[in-house]
Amino acid sequence: MSRESMQGKSWRRTTRTLGVLAVLVMLLALAVGVSMAAGDAPTGVDAPLGKSSIGDTVFNDFNVNGAEDIGETGIPTVKVNLYKDQNANGTLEASDYLSTTTTNGAGYYDFAVDGDEKYWVVLDPTNFASGGALEDYVFTSGATIGGDPTPLGIAYYKEMPLNQLDFNDADFGLVKVNLRISLTPGSATNIVGDPHVFIATVQSQIGNGAWANVQGVTPSVAYSPVPSTPNSSPVNCSTVTNASGQCTVTINSTTPGVFTATGTVTANVTVNIPDGFGGSTPTAISRTRTTGGASNTAAGGSDPAKKTYVNLRIKLDPLTPINAVNQPHTFTAIVEQNLGTGGWVNAPNGTTVNFSLLNNTALGVFVPASPTSCTTTSGQCTITIN
Repeated sequence: MSRESMQGKSWRRTTRTLGVLAVLVMLLALAVGVSMAAGDAPTGVDAPLGKSSIGDTVFNDFNVNGAEDIGETGIPTVKVNLYKDQNANGTLEASDYLSTTTTNGAGYYDFAVDGDEKYWVVLDPTNFASGGALEDYVFTSGATIGGDPTPLGIAYYKEMPLNQLDFNDADFGLVKVNLRISLTPGSATNIVGDPHVFIATVQSQIGNGAWANVQGVTPSVAYSPVPSTPNSSPVNCSTVTNASGQCTVTINSTTPGVFTATGTVTANVTVNIPDGFGGSTPTAISRTRTTGGASNTAAGGSDPAKKTYVNLRIKLDPLTPINAVNQPHTFTAIVEQNLGTGGWVNAPNGTTVNFSLLNNTALGVFVPASPTSCTTTSGQCTITIN
């Protein structure tokens, strides 16, 4: 074989070898690029080219700064929907819906998506309904992280590039705005005709901050059944709440019975929502609470209060005894009560009966000299004079 022929084959082998090396170099460069692009993927697993994921955390923005800070916990069981811009019109529409997930115990969620597409991740409106994962929460990170209220929910929009493997910045920050009302005392007993005062206390809380007294609101109290005073229901506090968040209502009854008092209040709580420029916008958030309601109880508010009005009667037996001088005589006091149900019954054991001597022309004394009272057992107790 000629030298020229041998040189020609050698050149072709060299060229072929260089071509293989070039392909290997290109594949290595692509792998490096892929690895760098996926540097912040939470799983650390590279997806195939053109495949991506989108998600992150729904978190408690306790300090209301619109950013996820150390110590701010995720919110679990939040329903998040994924939409894809199917017709490329840039408008979120119900027909764009793809799937739904819920946040895990740490508030994290994630959707698998295609690269080179446009998506929305959306907090479903049902989250904010009574009993929902975001009941009483307010969205705070729209101007700082992103997201906008829409008819389909609070939506975060993202255009996914072809080589983006994981977009881990679709956060939603929210803060819980709470209110509670309490009526004190929770239970009490009065004699018919004796006025009683309930104290209503109203407080608010933003995030995990301290409870603050709410001043200048007017709680109302509904009675069941309606007492003689007031003879209508519901009634408002006599004044607005003071600096201690308190106001009062008065109840009275001329008939025995048990009356349930249920307090209700509506108040605006001001939250400073971040504006994205280092400032904030004061925003009034309205809340309504009722004693005994689930939200009120969960916040530490009270159940409805109860007022028991009782009627009492007492008689002494015998009424007109005649005794010889220096002959001790014992009176039996019989005490009964009427609670408005079941008629007259014995007063509770331990009811105290006080005695005094009137028109004491005979200079009688209690025997022994010191006791001037007795306590009942089965509605009765005794005392002796001489």
